Amino acid sequence: MRRLVGLVEQSPWLFDESVRQNLLFARESASDEELLDVLDRVGLLEWVGERGGLDAKVGERGALVSGGQAQRIALARAMLAEFPVLVLDEPTANVDPARADALVRELMHSASRSGGTVVLISHAPVDESLVDRVVTIEAGRATTDREPVAAS
Repeated sequence: MRRLVGLVEQSPWLFDESVRQNLLFARESASDEELLDVLDRVGLLEWVGERGGLDAKVGERGALVSGGQAQRIALARAMLAEFPVLVLDEPTANVDPARADALVRELMHSASRSGGTVVLISHAPVDESLVDRVVTIEAGRATTDREPVAAS
């Protein structure tokens, strides 16, 4: 199951290693070029360069990075893993709004290119052109843009 479904939580786990190693946990065969490309796609390429490159430490549980940077490192790791199903729980909660919109767009386009499925859990509105279905949960009831669904 863990090879099929990936999860990026609102407060992701980062290992007390370098940026490189945190990404290689997803795909140990990834080249530095692939790592830099995925960091660029999540908006961290310049930041990594300023910190000294892929060998920059992130600290225990990401203590040396901001919450938004930690989320984007975790998202980059998930993109490298290329899960068939990716669950994103508030993936941009700690990211500024302008960057958040671009990041969601990149995540959705990345999934569609690879034929994967993304379940995006978000309190923030998402451009409906990026998704196939919207499920809204309010007061214990769930509805979709197409039909009611059973709430559990």
